[in-house]
Amino acid sequence: MFNEVVTNRISTHLKQLYTRSKKGKNGWLKLVVIESGTDVSRQTVSRILNGNTNRLHYRTAVKLANYIEKETEGEVSADYLLNESKKNYAGADLKRTDFSGEDLTHFNFVQADLTGANFEGATLDYSDFTAARLKDANFTNVTGMGTNFSAAIATGAVFGDFQARHWNMTGLQMSSGEMMSGYIKAKMHGANMQGVRIKEMEWRVGGSASVGLRLSYDIDFSGFIWGLMNNPLVAVLVYQLFRNHPSWSKFSKIIDFILGQQFRTVEPGHIPCYNGLIHFVQTELPEVEDELLEGFQGYPAMKLYERYMLAKIERNIRNLDQALGLQNSSYAALFPGIVKSIVRKLRN
Repeated sequence: MFNEVVTNRISTHLKQLYTRSKKGKNGWLKLVVIESGTDVSRQTVSRILNGNTNRLHYRTAVKLANYIEKETEGEVSADYLLNESKKNYAGADLKRTDFSGEDLTHFNFVQADLTGANFEGATLDYSDFTAARLKDANFTNVTGMGTNFSAAIATGAVFGDFQARHWNMTGLQMSSGEMMSGYIKAKMHGANMQGVRIKEMEWRVGGSASVGLRLSYDIDFSGFIWGLMNNPLVAVLVYQLFRNHPSWSKFSKIIDFILGQQFRTVEPGHIPCYNGLIHFVQTELPEVEDELLEGFQGYPAMKLYERYMLAKIERNIRNLDQALGLQNSSYAALFPGIVKSIVRKLRN
């Protein structure tokens, strides 16, 4: 929605048009004409003309602004009417604002209070929610590329049936809420989602993009697709699979390794997720490997077993011919980027 500044500006110029066209007639015809020319109801137009509307929905404002520009033959431009930093809501009080279905590309919501706001079906490409208050906000069916949620507080927020492509969720705080039936490819360094209900996800967040991510141990993995290229998620799954195992003390060492500092390499920010995990299991806990893989096979949609086996094969590749042989394997179809990376390393 547009705030009072934009709404008042549109209201003022619409009123001028209406008054000039009235010319002693009852003016009702003009409301019909505006409704016909803008697809905005005459009731809404009437409220705007009477000063009874403080904020306009984005789509309504655009329609009216374009209408005013047309009727004034460009003397009053739509860009002028809508521009008040129409996309800049930094620090604004937008509690319970309805942005449903709107195109919010490049909108600035930095440090805005969006408590209870509704973004259902909105487009969030490159919008910025840094340090915004998103308590109980609704992000159902949203899509977005490059959206920034770093350091946002989203307690109780709902992310459902959503598409999060290259989002930045570094430091996101969600002590409760839901995240389900969505696709995530994001940076999640230091995000705290320990109280969030998570299920039926396609999670493409790599270990090196999630250092310090904290998650609940009750994630429902039954509907997950792919997704476990991520160290904290692997740790949660291992916990769920083996917490009641007689040899839990051994399996718990895998979690300690995954989440511990020794899992890092000297390259800053890089965690050798599967290769490091396999090396640790094979050298420190070879007696649990079969059971670990059997547990992974219980989630075939995630391809976790296949990814583990590919990393195991990679550890034994010694020359380029062996690497090239992978290009015709089922692993190339499942993990084309990883196979290409293996070949490229040996070519260099």
